Amino acid sequence: AATVAQTRSIEPAGSRVVTYTSTADRAAVRAQAAEALRTGKIPSGEFSAM
Repeated sequence: AATVAQTRSIEPAGSRVVTYTSTADRAAVRAQAAEALRTGKIPSGEFSAM
């Protein structure tokens, strides 16, 4: 039992955050989003599923 206690971590499970560094250009992403909005690939405004 003593060896198990020594190998356990007191850090809560799931507390580590994975970071991601994007290589996308902000202007390019905004341009792609604007194009998708213009062509109707993504909805705009209020949406009702009824």
